[in-house]
Amino acid sequence: MGFLTSWLEHYGYWVLFFALLLEMLAIPFSGEVSMSYAGLLIFQGKLNWFLCILTAGAGVSTGE
Repeated sequence: MGFLTSWLEHYGYWVLFFALLLEMLAIPFSGEVSMSYAGLLIFQGKLNWFLCILTAGAGVSTGE
């Protein structure tokens, strides 16, 4: 999962969107790990919490 965390640090919201989209499409991809790491990046001030919520909601809604 090291590649996921490095991608999330560089591409942030796009990786979060696609990680949750793929998880909802029943592809074995860990959305929980990406959301947990996004929470750490929000705490560190690298990501905006409101945009993460919108991005995660959009990824899950698109995947359904």
